[in-house]
Amino acid sequence: MHALAIVWLALAAASPPADAASEVGAAAADDPYLRGARAYRAGRFAEAAEAFAAAAARDPRDGSAIVMEGVTRFRLGQHATARERLARALALPLEADDRALALEYVALIDEAAPPPGGWSFELTGAVGIGVDSNVALTSGDRVDLAGGADVLGSVRHGSPFATASLTAGVERALGSAASTSLAYSFDQNAYWDRQWDDYDFQSHDLDWTTFVSAAELVRLGIVARGELMFTGLGSDYRPFQVSGGGEPTLAVREGPYGETRLSASALFKDALDPSYEYLGGRRLELTLAQDVRLAGWRLSVSGRRRREDLGSSGAVPASYTADMAGLRLTSPLDRLTHVGLRGRIEDRRYDGRNDKTARHDRRYAGTLDLHVGRAVSVGARYDLLVVRASVKKDTSTSVKHVLVVELQAVWF
Repeated sequence: MHALAIVWLALAAASPPADAASEVGAAAADDPYLRGARAYRAGRFAEAAEAFAAAAARDPRDGSAIVMEGVTRFRLGQHATARERLARALALPLEADDRALALEYVALIDEAAPPPGGWSFELTGAVGIGVDSNVALTSGDRVDLAGGADVLGSVRHGSPFATASLTAGVERALGSAASTSLAYSFDQNAYWDRQWDDYDFQSHDLDWTTFVSAAELVRLGIVARGELMFTGLGSDYRPFQVSGGGEPTLAVREGPYGETRLSASALFKDALDPSYEYLGGRRLELTLAQDVRLAGWRLSVSGRRRREDLGSSGAVPASYTADMAGLRLTSPLDRLTHVGLRGRIEDRRYDGRNDKTARHDRRYAGTLDLHVGRAVSVGARYDLLVVRASVKKDTSTSVKHVLVVELQAVWF
């Protein structure tokens, strides 16, 4: 029996028929691998680990038994031992399913917290150049200078731009069931055309994250974040906005292949530029996401409700309510090449005091990126944004294309 088959049977969590159970029980009396499979399926992981270890000791070339011991040790929280067993199994000839299972659990262990008392560090820097076909049209995820005003009917203007970013993070384990991390990120973009000075944003973000394992496959997390933004370049450089908030998260892992996350966030914003005072306010979000991993592919599907309470740009309210559905897919094409695809559909309803100011948007966004390299990589990213806005009985559509080429370096 393949290790992958045992895991899927355990995830099914259905009791076997009586005759099948008796057959397995009889065979398990003489076969430690079958004893381990039965114990694993019943959730008796300590017993299963010992049985799989006995099967591996009896036949050191039995890669499936070693994989299952590693998987079971992971379920027991013995991550260091689990990784050693999986590494040993990967050095042996394995069936394709067993190898995929081992690699999935190795990835899970490597993404987990560092050893108790240990630290992990990461520093990432990137520079890039690109072209934006419609600068005034923005997704509004971070800031939307137009607010609820209809900029779609205005003349479209594009511009080349440059971008630079730096991210530094540190993480520490707090015992065997918790971890905490702190990350700082800097981001600067600059448009060549000086009429877009107000869109030359510089941001400084600070995020503190803590996760605690509340049960074997359940994690509770809290994120506290703050952001300080500036706009303009040279003599026009000035503070733009400061914001802060938090986000509690509940994550439930469904074995090695999936995780469900529910999070709620609140972000409070204060405008520092009098010209954009109406952008001060608050944002509330509720997000449900499902992650799936298999053979190197990662798929995330999410749904989100957002309420943005802001001021008004002239007579037009900038506040809105939005419902979003998103998808993200990433995969390594080989050891050096990674590809990613993201897509989102948003239904945004701006607050309207009357029919003349009420606006309803349908927004479609997509991103395709490709990176080649490891510690140092060269990448390209293409963004597409389509906004179809209805104000009273008038409907207009605007499109934005962004192409960026960047050089990125990562230090651990």
